[in-house]
Amino acid sequence: MGPRAKNWLTSFFNRIVQEKKIPRAWHQAQIIAVPKPGKDHSIVANYRPISLLSVCFKVMERLIMHRISPTLDDTIVVEQAGFRHGRSTFDQVLALTTFIENGFQRKQKTGVIFLDLTAAYDTV
Repeated sequence: MGPRAKNWLTSFFNRIVQEKKIPRAWHQAQIIAVPKPGKDHSIVANYRPISLLSVCFKVMERLIMHRISPTLDDTIVVEQAGFRHGRSTFDQVLALTTFIENGFQRKQKTGVIFLDLTAAYDTV
């Protein structure tokens, strides 16, 4: 991207932040159906919906995220692991296992609820 385009995009993003108004086009996504590999393409359930968002929106989102991430990492509880840099759901499994083991050592019971969101977006 050349300097003229960068300047225009910067002023565009700044105007959005100052006015606190997101362009109407950014409220919409184009949804396309991608066939699941190895499935019968004549059955609607064998397609995965993909939302295509505005590239400008994604760029602005990334810029904002880059700026607020240091503050967020200091304020969000450590138990929040999904979609955070350097943390994964595997960390949560390890924390749960440790919690259960510690309770077992103290002869305590541990109750757990698991929510399976597999294919949740396919059924929404």
